Amino acid sequence: MTRLSTANAASFTASVNVGWGWQVRAMSVKNLDACLKAAGATWADVVKTNTFVTDYQAFSQCSDVRMRYFGVASPTSTTIQIGGLAQPEAMVEIELIAVVE
Repeated sequence: MTRLSTANAASFTASVNVGWGWQVRAMSVKNLDACLKAAGATWADVVKTNTFVTDYQAFSQCSDVRMRYFGVASPTSTTIQIGGLAQPEAMVEIELIAVVE
């Protein structure tokens, strides 16, 4: 059994930060998807997520992104609104823990 932990899956690419809304959350999730694939894991292996957002109201309108990747059987999650992230232009960071057997 292998445990995979990620940190700082932020809402931008190396060249451009995307605006707030569905695209922001989708970019964070795409970054996590790449991490999972690189480790030989899938979204079904994810057991916990921690999400840090600078605007919870805007973030809560994007729940369809989570459903697209996890479906109804989503893992335990925590979402926290904070005043800012380590990279000032970022608006959402998602950490996850996955267990691969």
